[in-house]
Amino acid sequence: MDLLDPDLNRLASRLRFRHFQLLLTLAREGSLRAAAQEMHVTQPALSRMLEEIEGVLGVQLFVRTSRGLSPTGHGIAATRSARQILEELGRVPQEINLGPQVAALIRVGAPHFVAHSVMSRVISRLAALRPRVHVQLIERPVPELFAALQEGDADALVTTYAPQHIEAAKMPLHQEKLYESNYQLVAPPDHRFAKSRRPVPLAKLVNEDWILPAQDSMLRKEIDWVFRRAGLLPPVPVVEANNSTTSIQLVVAGIGLGFAHGETLQNVPPGTVAPIRISPSPASAQVALVYRAKRMNEKIQALRAALGL
Repeated sequence: MDLLDPDLNRLASRLRFRHFQLLLTLAREGSLRAAAQEMHVTQPALSRMLEEIEGVLGVQLFVRTSRGLSPTGHGIAATRSARQILEELGRVPQEINLGPQVAALIRVGAPHFVAHSVMSRVISRLAALRPRVHVQLIERPVPELFAALQEGDADALVTTYAPQHIEAAKMPLHQEKLYESNYQLVAPPDHRFAKSRRPVPLAKLVNEDWILPAQDSMLRKEIDWVFRRAGLLPPVPVVEANNSTTSIQLVVAGIGLGFAHGETLQNVPPGTVAPIRISPSPASAQVALVYRAKRMNEKIQALRAALGL
């Protein structure tokens, strides 16, 4: 059972703040004794509280094992929802402090290349549609964005993602495709292949100096796969940089070759860098609006409208 189902009002009227705290503490500590010490109450009192919660929900949330208490499937779902409720309550003071002139706070996460290319237009539309909305833009690497979404630090993401990001999520996530983002290899304008009209084989570029993102990034994994698919060892970069804008600046400085998202190159003055077609080339990445399933609230609706969904 999910505490965020439509019968939330009935549950909220029968469950207290401490009930939600207890669920999180039990899930984390795994025993009534440890939970009682942390919450500064007796074990019998916590046992009664747990019985109250299970009575309201009508299901068993925890079972006793040789190692302590272990959550059931219902317990995992209830704990997840309790965490979301407490996160929502924790944001109330922040939204109140924004003042009466602000109708709502929308926290949107995006990787750097999306934040620098797409989000300015999205925020402009959002401001036109909802003049009293306050937007908090969160720029982080993709794995950190998904962590922020799951921890309640972001309402939604406008981001690329890999299947494992969705599969590894601790809660159901909903994604709506926005567009495909293409990766482009760029070089200084005076590079020997800058004016090549044909795709350049990777074998001719493998020994170049490279500017690449960190190894745990989606783009780096795709680049490494492209080289391996061509029967080549992935290059060792002279510089690692996750920010596409920074990578382009390093290319302009003549430090090496680099990859950038097509959206980032739209903001680069003509003639600053030279795009090079390569064979094989990296697959495109899907950019989508990602948010928690069953969270189609006014904030998500406003963001969807600004994105043209």
